[in-house]
Amino acid sequence: MIQRIQSLWLLCAALILLFTLFIPYAMQSSSTTDTDIVTQVSINNRSQLWLTIATTLGAFASLFTIFMFKNRPLQMKLTLLCILLTLLTGTGMLYTTFQQDLNFTLAVGLVGNKLYIGILLPLLSSLLLLMAYRAIRADEKLIKSVDRLR
Repeated sequence: MIQRIQSLWLLCAALILLFTLFIPYAMQSSSTTDTDIVTQVSINNRSQLWLTIATTLGAFASLFTIFMFKNRPLQMKLTLLCILLTLLTGTGMLYTTFQQDLNFTLAVGLVGNKLYIGILLPLLSSLLLLMAYRAIRADEKLIKSVDRLR
């Protein structure tokens, strides 16, 4: 049921997680030995294969969770799995940023003409997933209390 608030939270979390494939979160500096020109390359989740897989898996799991509304305990477990995948994605982004041999620098905000907010998107997505989990749990409590009254 799309009209439930947790469905909207799950949909927004999936969309935000998919945005991390396109919005950069770091820059890679590289320079040539012949000239003193330093080039900055934007890094997003499509730069690393395992980050791409974790991101798309988390987003599609969030979308799949929307349609499990008839089985709320399973929906709660899938939401927790989505939170775990989202946090794994964010941790992976930080890990690839702070590797010493790749010359990545973490960027947040407006740098040059690009907006670098990609590192904040998994955190926002996990917050939305947490809000969806709380709404699903509230629905489950409501159903159990109504069953108790019968």
